[in-house]
Amino acid sequence: MADERSLEPVVREIPVKCDNDGAFQVFTDAIGAWWPPGFSAYGDDLAGVVVEGRVGGRVYEYANDGGEYDWGTVTAWDRGRRLVVAWTLGVRTPAATPTEVEVRLVSDRPEACRLRLEHRGWRPGQEQDRERFADDGGWAVVLDAFRTYAEIA
Repeated sequence: MADERSLEPVVREIPVKCDNDGAFQVFTDAIGAWWPPGFSAYGDDLAGVVVEGRVGGRVYEYANDGGEYDWGTVTAWDRGRRLVVAWTLGVRTPAATPTEVEVRLVSDRPEACRLRLEHRGWRPGQEQDRERFADDGGWAVVLDAFRTYAEIA
């Protein structure tokens, strides 16, 4: 249940010209191939991104020098349909209070789906962080990179 003090979630929905399984695989297993380096802690030194495919799995990036930076922890995993991550990347909050990113895939037809991303759990004092994800330079850019890669993969 949402805390009445929570700020509105950031919601983005995009069509993708591939099936649920393909889109999920690209979003999770191939995330390091399409994630924009500008949306990472390491920036141009980003070497890859990993989503460990299980509840309790880590979501993290790693640098060319081998360093790692945690983005969060997988809290729900339903391959081909749904991923939820307790999210800390780009959110300046104590580790005990991450936000939550949920990705859902819904079939439109056999060769296409819709990806719905909801970034929620924002608390008072996180207005600036929320706005960075909500504006056209935030999740919209990340999801555009995802869609471009998914549709050619």
